[in-house]
Amino acid sequence: MFLLQFAGVGFSLALPVALGLGNFLVIVVLAPLLEEIFFRFILLGFLQNNVKLKFLLANTIQASIFALFHIQAYGGLIEAKSALYVSALIFGFSMGVLGKVVNPNVKWYFNIIPLILAHALLNFLMTSSQFVLVGGL
Repeated sequence: MFLLQFAGVGFSLALPVALGLGNFLVIVVLAPLLEEIFFRFILLGFLQNNVKLKFLLANTIQASIFALFHIQAYGGLIEAKSALYVSALIFGFSMGVLGKVVNPNVKWYFNIIPLILAHALLNFLMTSSQFVLVGGL
């Protein structure tokens, strides 16, 4: 098993061949599926439809919560957490905008398949590049 480094924090990530299909599926399939359903479909939809927030504010709130959710899982230096927060915030906001582009006339995103695929692609690329950069292949 290889220990990978991300922002100064060690944790195990895997390509399916090296560390197991289970870890890979969680990172590349399950996490994007559940996160997009919760953050973009449920939370963003709730903020727009029930709380009646405009898209920009609702998207900013969901992206902020998405980013907080991601930094809570990592220990390490405050600088590492700050960098992770900013990158997750930008990604979360961008995914909300992508959802708006895919579904321009719908406040509640019924078609989240493109979001799930984009999120899965990012997780795959991040996992693969971290694995290669640390010398796993």
